[in-house]
Amino acid sequence: MIAIVLCAASFIITSFSTSHWVTFLGVICAALSSGLGEVTYLSYSSFFDKDVVSTWSSGTGGAGVIGALSYASLKEFFDLRTTLRIMLITPVLTAVTFWILIVHPTSLKDGCQSCLCSSERKPILAGEIDLSSKDYVSRNKSYTFAKKLSLVKPLLKYMIPLGLVYFAEYFINQGLMELLYFPNVRDWLPHEKQYRWYQVDYQVGVMISRSSVNIFRCYKLWILPILQDHEDKEFAMGVASLGDSIGIALAGIVALPVHDALCQMQSFTS
Repeated sequence: MIAIVLCAASFIITSFSTSHWVTFLGVICAALSSGLGEVTYLSYSSFFDKDVVSTWSSGTGGAGVIGALSYASLKEFFDLRTTLRIMLITPVLTAVTFWILIVHPTSLKDGCQSCLCSSERKPILAGEIDLSSKDYVSRNKSYTFAKKLSLVKPLLKYMIPLGLVYFAEYFINQGLMELLYFPNVRDWLPHEKQYRWYQVDYQVGVMISRSSVNIFRCYKLWILPILQDHEDKEFAMGVASLGDSIGIALAGIVALPVHDALCQMQSFTS
């Protein structure tokens, strides 16, 4: 609910903005919505079938293409404010998807996974935990800050490469790609439109790469969930995604001075 409200607020605030600082507030709301939604969804995905994560990855790529394409297309017919208000359909569709379309796991409040807690299922490992037990619920809810930090440490080997990838991706996307300009196509694609369509092209590549997990499988990854404690799985799924958020934030910080420096160079002033 919070993520959806923040998403709607971002479009409303930005579309009615009359100053840069109010616009920045709208962007902050959008970032909070995206980050909060990603962390909570990935944690929640631990209660579903294993294919949910791969389809989520493909879905984020598809969302990027649809979002960039719809924005670029709407801007051909409407002004910026009207386009942003039309995009309010996004949080509405998110709410409908989550509360109406998705079949949620039953007895989730009891700490039970719908597909794993059936009495017909038997533990594969001798030490497998009973997810419906009160002991599991109490342990899962009583993590101290120190305990959470101890769980983050073994995940760093996954979070750091993820953060580096996102740092490079967003540094290029936000700090460098905006400066690209092809004058030989300005007759049918003016300068002010080129960046918008760059984003569509970029998002198509993102969708293809994120969908590749269903084509090129790493079958030995099943070893990792077996070695991981069941009560830590939900937290680990969420916190690992912080790697990309940190990478994106650092990319934005570095891109600002680099972008200004490049704009001041003689080759970009002509």
